[in-house]
Amino acid sequence: MSDETTKPKKKRGKPVTYNPEIHPCAILSLYANGLTDEQVAEGIGVNRNTLHKWRKKYPELSDTEKEKAIVDGKVEMMLNKRCLGYETDEVEIISHVNADGQLEGNRRIKKSKRHIPPDTTAQIFWLKNRQPKKWRDRKEVTVEDNTNFEKELLGIIDEANEIESKNNA
Repeated sequence: MSDETTKPKKKRGKPVTYNPEIHPCAILSLYANGLTDEQVAEGIGVNRNTLHKWRKKYPELSDTEKEKAIVDGKVEMMLNKRCLGYETDEVEIISHVNADGQLEGNRRIKKSKRHIPPDTTAQIFWLKNRQPKKWRDRKEVTVEDNTNFEKELLGIIDEANEIESKNNA
């Protein structure tokens, strides 16, 4: 095997020792931000396998699965809202500024409701993942009897050959 096709070996440094005062908080925080196992491991400077071993070995890391499920639930909830549309409260602070850049009069606070319409991209994503057989892009089509198609195709080829031979003559 040539040197070009072999992957360079990663340098192995001193193994990271688990610190119960730092790692649980850091790991839970990274999971709470929606990071994957791979990203969390990289964030704390360990291999993904080390992270998995720590999660099994140290009880204080048992909440990581719950944290991941909470974040996933929040994402699902927001995707659902984007699919269906929703109402949100908006606050606008209105003030008048004169030509000199000075505030004139009192500030007013205007509260209103804003409708966020459904998002078709979110709907498509939801349906393709929830009902893949019904909503996938490609449909499987099976042709059981293609003899008529073959006959028609051969007829078209014969006609094309006849036209070509007349044009060449």
